[in-house]
Formats: sequence, structure tokens, C-alpha cells
Amino acid sequence: MLVNPMYNPRMSAERFPTAPELFTVPTGEGGIIEDTIESFFDEILDYLGWGQEARTHFANRYSMELHSSSPTEAKSIPSNDRVTLLVLRDFTVASVLERRDDRNEIQVVSACYLNPGMVEELTKDEILLTKRR
Repeated sequence: MLVNPMYNPRMSAERFPTAPELFTVPTGEGGIIEDTIESFFDEILDYLGWGQEARTHFANRYSMELHSSSPTEAKSIPSNDRVTLLVLRDFTVASVLERRDDRNEIQVVSACYLNPGMVEELTKDEILLTKRR
């Protein structure tokens, strides 16, 4: 199931980028996962109308391995899960969670957190936007 929460249900669905459907990738084909994450994030940036220079300077992608705490050990244990965040200026606007399933394949779930306030804030500066002819 795709997780794609739009926090303002009054906004029409066509105003927001669509996330890729949930998919499973066999272990060892990580390139496919990275391409899909990049494509998902690019859809959001395209929707906002951000130009290449703005993407380079103000769009950050952060990827990290997740750990879980152990009640018996003082340090945390790697969970085989990974999260990648798209941060634009001060807003976390999207995330992708990679999780290993029972068959040791990686499931990918993406979520877009854009809301009308974020869209307004991230599109009010014309310098960030792609020049439209």
C-alpha cells in the first residue's frame, strides 16, 4: 500500500505530484531503488517549479540507516531499514522508507508531505523557480 498523506483533504489531488507505487526490489539491485527515489523527488521539485540552480543550492537529500534500541544492550542495533528525506529550505517535504521483508527483498514506501502552506512558502521566491517562457 502506498503511503502518500496529503494533510489538507480540501486540496485537489491533481495539484500534487504523484508518488510511485509501492514496489519490491530484489536485494542487490540498489540502483533501481536510487533511481526511483530520485525520480520521486524530481517530480516534487518539478511540481514546485524549482530551477536547476535552486535544486543545487536549496534542495538537500539526506539518507540514513535506522537503528533500534535494545533493552539488553547499551547501544542501538542496525534495523536493516533506511530512510531518505528531501529537505527544501527548512521543510521536510518528502521521505522514502526502504524496509527488508521476510524474503530479504527491499520494500520501498514513499510519502509526500506537501501542504498548501509549504507550497506557498516554497514558490513565492521567483529566483528559485524555473524561468517560464
